[in-house]
Amino acid sequence: MRKLFPFLFIPIFLILSSCGGEESGDTQTTDSDTASEETSSAVESAPADQAVTAVCLWNQSGLRTAPGRGADAKWVTAVSFGEVVTLTGEQLSPEGEDRTYAKMILKGGDEGWSNIYLFAVDAERAASYGEIDLYKRPELTTFTGNQFQPGEIFAVMNNSDQPGWLEVYGMEKQKKGWIQENSRLTTDEIDVSVAIMLTQAQAESSPISQQEALERILSSSTFSTSALIELVQTELEAVQARTALPANQLYITANNLNVRAEASTGSEVITQVSKGEIGTIIERGPAPEEVNGNLDYWYLIEVNGQEGWVFGYHTSKAQGE
Repeated sequence: MRKLFPFLFIPIFLILSSCGGEESGDTQTTDSDTASEETSSAVESAPADQAVTAVCLWNQSGLRTAPGRGADAKWVTAVSFGEVVTLTGEQLSPEGEDRTYAKMILKGGDEGWSNIYLFAVDAERAASYGEIDLYKRPELTTFTGNQFQPGEIFAVMNNSDQPGWLEVYGMEKQKKGWIQENSRLTTDEIDVSVAIMLTQAQAESSPISQQEALERILSSSTFSTSALIELVQTELEAVQARTALPANQLYITANNLNVRAEASTGSEVITQVSKGEIGTIIERGPAPEEVNGNLDYWYLIEVNGQEGWVFGYHTSKAQGE
């Protein structure tokens, strides 16, 4: 697939995934039953008698000395989101587990076993430099309403037999389906590396750490040639704007964040706000609450002439920042 270059860049909208500690399991967020509920078609079609490459779709996926999570499965290292590994062709499903593990070799020589569900097999990684429509099947009428946004990383399957279409998997398989072959994407190694490092920078726990990570990307003479470098600069400017906000304002960090009538996920949605919008804080909830596993405050804000409640985890007021 040849490298394509954009003529216009627009702001970044990424779905972030938080990083886990290395000693916690296959991954911090996926070493659970949810990681085995479905089997990728790519896994089923992977040849067992020859080595193929695979793209890691989860961050901090655990690589161990043996398949499974038993005492003999010692920790080797973590495999990062977007990292390409080579599969040896060996796969095992340990007794008592509903996962299939594959033996793989990392660049640099580390080898071990990991949950194959966390990878896109027989694939190459790509990055979007513009919005890319996602389809349920290789048919225009099956548009899902979802898109890959500029700077997003995804895996492109090599086994597609549909002319003009590419089968794809995004981070944690939250986005999956088909895109048109002429979509605005690049498989250039430098571009993809910049997009991966951008994702990692945005996953940092504080604006200061994010800013430092973004500045490291921009300081590289190698990365300066990337077609995606303007996205990094745009994100750095956004982070700097967040850190400069007064105490009574917050910055929206999520796409299409619901603004609700009450401080509850069951409350009526009044409107939605987009990443980059700034709200004025009217009131903070009395105590942190847990929403989808995240503990934070609710904030009553005024934005675009409307008042409503937003969950702090999706704003620059997130705890820990």
